[in-house]
Amino acid sequence: MLKIAICDDDYVFANKIKEYINEIKNNNDDIDLKVNVFSSGIDFLKCINNNEKFDIIFMDIQMPGINGIELGRKIRSMFDTIIVYISVSDQYFVDIFNIKPFGFLIKPLKFSDFEHVFFVIYRYIFDSNNFYEFKSRKSNLRIKFKDIIYFKSFRRMVIVYAVDGQHEFYGKLSEIYKIVKNFDFMFIHKSYIINYHHIYQIRYDYVIMSDGQKLDISERKKKDTRKLYMQISERNDFKFK
Repeated sequence: MLKIAICDDDYVFANKIKEYINEIKNNNDDIDLKVNVFSSGIDFLKCINNNEKFDIIFMDIQMPGINGIELGRKIRSMFDTIIVYISVSDQYFVDIFNIKPFGFLIKPLKFSDFEHVFFVIYRYIFDSNNFYEFKSRKSNLRIKFKDIIYFKSFRRMVIVYAVDGQHEFYGKLSEIYKIVKNFDFMFIHKSYIINYHHIYQIRYDYVIMSDGQKLDISERKKKDTRKLYMQISERNDFKFK
């Protein structure tokens, strides 16, 4: 789950950003996220001082008590995260340079502009946190998400079919999907979770994967699979325009 913070003393604007994020979530069934809104830098600082961490922070610069620049420095000293500044003016570019924000957005902000930035961030997170970790026969293994073709359940075992071969471990697909769903994986059958990027061909009731395997799409998942496939396709096309 992506944990997102919005920090802005403009209550109306902050909630508009929250609405944008929720609209993106509603349009993309596989994106799992939680949004927290803070009306001041001081409130946000209290939160992170209690060891709360966020994956993405959308933050205003001009705020009473502690401004976004000073707050950004404090955040950087505490943990690594993605910071996107939102301001009415671009005059602060030099001031925020050393904080290394991921982006800078100018108010007022249209949904299309925000959506573009959100998906650029989403892809960055996908590329940065790109390992699935599991224990197989007393060894701890890590496989890049992009190298996983699909997961298959067999009795109490899960078999990972990857570009470098097969790996087995004890587990449940339902638990695995909670981890991989944000990384363009699709739960097409009670026995299969597949990687969208390794789909060679998709039909109404089956898919053919990049390794040549034909996997059935269960009857109850056909509609959702088609919908999710289109969502991921549109999202990936959008990200790389």
